[in-house]
Amino acid sequence: ENLGMALLGSSRAYMLQIGEHQTLSSGTIELMESAKEFLDSAIELDLPTPSHYVERGIIHAFFSEFELAYSDFEKAIEINPDLADTYFARAKTTANRGDFQLALVDLNTAIQLNPENGAYFRHRYVVYQLLGDLDLSETDFATALDLGWGATRLTNKGVPYLLDTSYFFKYQIPKLTLEES
Repeated sequence: ENLGMALLGSSRAYMLQIGEHQTLSSGTIELMESAKEFLDSAIELDLPTPSHYVERGIIHAFFSEFELAYSDFEKAIEINPDLADTYFARAKTTANRGDFQLALVDLNTAIQLNPENGAYFRHRYVVYQLLGDLDLSETDFATALDLGWGATRLTNKGVPYLLDTSYFFKYQIPKLTLEES
């Protein structure tokens, strides 16, 4: 068990280093591959935790291995269906694939489980924008601000600036118009 947790800690360290990179480089890809190797080992060595599966799912999604990512998210939910971050990670992956309705379901679940996390409202704000529901979008933006989560607002309806660097998915759209609140 200790070795598995040590490997998980090592993979998190790699992921933190990756999160500091603003562009995709060969070094970033190598770090992700190393983190995945650590997680694979941790899962094989002891009873995996939801974190093992969520983090490996994030890496699978990074490499566009979506079925593997979803499989890992499902395994994490089977172990503990009450972890909001699992639904959040799956929602971000689903949104990246363009299924905003399904992403909304997972974001709603994450918010039900942890209504004090402004990141969940911030991301649901964007999904509502993409779905054209500007009223609910504005409500979530205000809630995210109240909870201390960022003050950058999308001004272009439907601009897919959804996923933050902590999960390494970000649509890059030229001429993204942002305003500070």
